[in-house]
Amino acid sequence: MTTTARPQARSLANQVVDVAVMLLASGVALVPLASTYADLRYWLAALGGVALGVAVAVLGARLRGGLLEVIAMGLVAYFGFGALFALRDSAIAGAVPSLETLRVLALNVVFGWKQLLTVSTPVSGFDQLLAVPYLAALVATAVAVSLALRARRPATALVPVAALLVFSIAFGTSDASAPAAVGAVLATLGLGWVAWRRHSARVAGASELVVGDADEVRRSSVRQLLLGGAALAVAAALSVLGAGLMTTGWDRATLRAQVVPPQELYQYPTPLMSFRKLVQDGTKSALFTVSGLPAGSSIRIASLDLYDGIVYKVSGAGGPGSGVFIRAGRRMSDDIAGTRTTVRVQIQNLQGVWLPDAGSLVGVQFSGARSTELSSGLQYNAVSGTALDTASLASGDTYTLQTVLPVVPTDAQLADATVSSISTPAPTMMPDAVQTLLDEAVKGATTPIQKVLAIQKYLLDKGYLSHGLDTDKVPSRPGHSYARLAEMLENEQLVGDDEQYAAVMSLMLSQAGLPSRVVMGFRPTITDPNADAPVTGADVHAWVEVPLDGYGWVAFNPTPDKKPQQMIQQQRQKPRVQVPQPPLPPQEPAELPPQPPATDQGEDDVIQDNSWIWRVAAVGGISLGVLAAIFGPGLVMLAIKRRRRARRKAAERLPDRMSGAWAEIVDTAADVGATAPATATRREHGGVLAARYPSLDLAGLASRADTAVFGAGEPTPAEVDAYWDAVAQASRGISRQSSFGWRVRRFFWPKSLIGVHRR
Repeated sequence: MTTTARPQARSLANQVVDVAVMLLASGVALVPLASTYADLRYWLAALGGVALGVAVAVLGARLRGGLLEVIAMGLVAYFGFGALFALRDSAIAGAVPSLETLRVLALNVVFGWKQLLTVSTPVSGFDQLLAVPYLAALVATAVAVSLALRARRPATALVPVAALLVFSIAFGTSDASAPAAVGAVLATLGLGWVAWRRHSARVAGASELVVGDADEVRRSSVRQLLLGGAALAVAAALSVLGAGLMTTGWDRATLRAQVVPPQELYQYPTPLMSFRKLVQDGTKSALFTVSGLPAGSSIRIASLDLYDGIVYKVSGAGGPGSGVFIRAGRRMSDDIAGTRTTVRVQIQNLQGVWLPDAGSLVGVQFSGARSTELSSGLQYNAVSGTALDTASLASGDTYTLQTVLPVVPTDAQLADATVSSISTPAPTMMPDAVQTLLDEAVKGATTPIQKVLAIQKYLLDKGYLSHGLDTDKVPSRPGHSYARLAEMLENEQLVGDDEQYAAVMSLMLSQAGLPSRVVMGFRPTITDPNADAPVTGADVHAWVEVPLDGYGWVAFNPTPDKKPQQMIQQQRQKPRVQVPQPPLPPQEPAELPPQPPATDQGEDDVIQDNSWIWRVAAVGGISLGVLAAIFGPGLVMLAIKRRRRARRKAAERLPDRMSGAWAEIVDTAADVGATAPATATRREHGGVLAARYPSLDLAGLASRADTAVFGAGEPTPAEVDAYWDAVAQASRGISRQSSFGWRVRRFFWPKSLIGVHRR
């Protein structure tokens, strides 16, 4: 007789197996992404999404819901349980979603994928990004289970699982988490489940058509299952062995390695432009305090790898020599050799976006009122060891660095070291005298490291130190532009400070075909590492770093410590011609009505007419006095500003006219409340003002002024006139965008005249 063997019970059992296989496969597919987070909360979010996906699919199948019904249930699950599984910090009581939780969950659907790729790994400090694996797991599992329970072809259920695996690999790191095991488990699950489903279908059909002993049918099914299981075991072992052999020494391609964040570094002026200002300030005030830093260690502000003829700046161009800036969290990669230490920094008077750090960062933890703002703006270049914060530093900001200090090679180790074969950006221009000095310095040097040490020794032996301060006997102009370095190198004696010597050595190394970069930072005097040590402008230094195999980037100091005793002949600057202002035009005498002859008037009439005149004069005089008292100061200051503008526009040197034109913009902005730090450079002012007036090209105007002052050659008179026209238009734009109150204040009490004097 025909045997049916309870098809309904078998169907329920099949569903349980289907759900279990899809749940396990989805969990395994999420393993490669775990290295991106390196946090147990990742598994709470990922497995929570898997569980919710299973629940949505099973409920939809039981209710026989359509596509729209399943999507609606998925949205309810995503937003309803997102606080419990992913965003516990912003949730109410750690489980109930708040308005902030719902907002972050909604934004992550669109922006979370991109943010995950532009954050340094392991992802820490960006708790909102836990919603990304939570959402991916929920969607992929819900689709996979739904297809396994409903589709006529069960193999289609493996497609969303494969997509989840691809997502985990693409958004993961190049350090694969057991790739052979993950691939073998998924292959075994997929092949085994598909084979089992087909076998179950054949058995069900045979049990209904075959007439005979039902026990014989079951025994045949068991034999086929055992043979299939043995075949799958052999296939799994071979896949594990093959995957292990193929992945040895291979780097896995990920989206993270292909994405370069669009960090616009041009808007952040190089800190080396402020070097001389910090030197001049000296010990006037502490820039920041540091504790936990071992004695003799250096603090890095920025690594500068590109020279454009005006300044050394951070390129962030990518590659092994420059690296890129990506958003960083509380934790970063800690696979670094060296001495691990904890450094605490408190900002006092240091301003700007460049974050003081030391060594190679493993983690950064901000504290204080601006901790959230600073954490979201932190970006780090692991190759150059440079950190910046788009929120900008302010007095009172405090943060703790987990860092690894590099091993400093000895002189004997340096002599046997090998310069790494990596590349750094080539300078766009350099003085011709660099090649002359290079030929003199590297005589007899054959290996790259010998050339590095020979260049350093040459500058130490031949150079003299002068900061251009009042206490220095020999003047030394600030800056490291093409013109400044050419002047320095063409003199009979080399005179400069860290700013110039570091730039010259790096250019000489580049001319010799060796990679290098200039680093600006501080070398504080630390007696007790556990106490807060103040860092001032007297501690500022600049040095050169060269990559060496086995040691990383090693610092070389080319700045001499001896000072010249005699004056060096310099080109005498001509005094500026004071342009006299034209005299005011003579006032026309007031036209008075003709006086009638005395004989035609009586005495009483004369007295009456004089009385009327005196009354008019009194009223007019009082009115004029009041108006003069109110508007007089403003008119006087307006005249002073016009005279100041005329003096700037008539400066003898064309670069000074360009500099004066930019000062007009700074003064106009200051008068309407858009002030910037008095110690800031033109480009820093341009960045601050551009953020406030985005419709005006103020950053470009600042750059043009810097190019005119520090670039090679001088601008033409036509370029100066065009620049003044652009400045006048920008000044009008600033005034138009100011409130009425600031316009009144600008007329009566202009800050540019009573504040810091700008030429």
